[in-house]
Amino acid sequence: MKIDKGEIANRIYRGNNGIFSKFEPQYYEDAVILRRWEYPVDRNLKTEYKEAPTLYRGEEFISFTLNIPRPARPVNTGTIIIIRTSKNRYRAAFDNGKNAIIETFGAIKEIELFAEKFFT
Repeated sequence: MKIDKGEIANRIYRGNNGIFSKFEPQYYEDAVILRRWEYPVDRNLKTEYKEAPTLYRGEEFISFTLNIPRPARPVNTGTIIIIRTSKNRYRAAFDNGKNAIIETFGAIKEIELFAEKFFT
């Protein structure tokens, strides 16, 4: 069965009130994958440059070494996979990095209420 993208999208984009608004959706024909990403805090790395006397090419050039920190990669801190198995039946898998649970629900609202408890 197809998932109603409109119902999930309304719950995602209704503001900061709902748990789904903190997740990034990917829609498929009969499933939705919601992922939450967090970016690590700044590691206080700064760009550094210094003259490199061993790399001189005669008197016409001056060589420098440039160190640029790599940007921190985002970390997945939560995943919800929702599959619609019949008209009034959904299967949802929840993962928060510590626990993973698969449950059956009768409505998207029930999934949202369970997700609020699971991710707090």
